[in-house]
Amino acid sequence: MRLVKKTDRDKVASIIYVADCQSPNGAYTTELQSDTTGYTYFKQVYSFRKDSFIQVIHNRGRDTAQQHQPVSPETVYALRSHEFMSIVLELNKRFTNFKFADTLPAGKGRGFQLLAKDELGHESWLTIDSATSLIKEIRFPNPDNNSEIISTAFSSWKKVNEFNFPHHIEFTQAGRTYTFDIRTLKMNDPGFKQID
Repeated sequence: MRLVKKTDRDKVASIIYVADCQSPNGAYTTELQSDTTGYTYFKQVYSFRKDSFIQVIHNRGRDTAQQHQPVSPETVYALRSHEFMSIVLELNKRFTNFKFADTLPAGKGRGFQLLAKDELGHESWLTIDSATSLIKEIRFPNPDNNSEIISTAFSSWKKVNEFNFPHHIEFTQAGRTYTFDIRTLKMNDPGFKQID
């Protein structure tokens, strides 16, 4: 499996994306801004609900900017699971203890599966396309309910600067699918600043 080189990864200090999303309840947008200090700004605006959802995390959950209260590791993990571009760049930071599990069954395309531990220490399954070395899918336990498996499938890969990133993501949880179609993707935007 070909990981992004550390020297290349270190060139990316911040990432901003905006996605047009679809859920079983209707359309919404997701905006996510993150940087290498541990900062994440997460905002969702819904067509089917009046209130939007905003969460800001500093230093991987020591506090939130709105309340300056501790955030649970499970909440931090749930928000960071939407950092799709950072996951691609930091696969070996997000997961540890990689072990070969199996090749894909016939009819599922060319690829193989790896077992790994996620940031909460739970066993996760990563499916890699053997022809491109790109991530096809990540399956991991729901941080709030370990008996439930969440699947994140990546497709429509496009080159942005020198990196390949997925531009269509399908997030499936408890039989419900949420799609993310990336509308805007910026790295190292000179206008990036942490929002409190």
